[in-house]
Amino acid sequence: MTFRLDAFVAKIQSPIIFVADGVESSFESGKDLAIYDFSKRYTVKSLYTKDGKIVIEAEEMKVNVPFNYAGEAALS
Repeated sequence: MTFRLDAFVAKIQSPIIFVADGVESSFESGKDLAIYDFSKRYTVKSLYTKDGKIVIEAEEMKVNVPFNYAGEAALS
């Protein structure tokens, strides 16, 4: 199963450094990050600029609700 970040990142036009699980990844723009598939669900922990680039630090989203095959919360 793959996951993507919230669509707001697609609006960012500057280069982005994405940091998750201690690993830095570079993206030319938010559009590139928005279409990237992750193997975990991430939520934005912090957002700031560094050396003219936007840095998004993320952490794994902790969810106590099980998800169905389509990735939707199974609230029954």
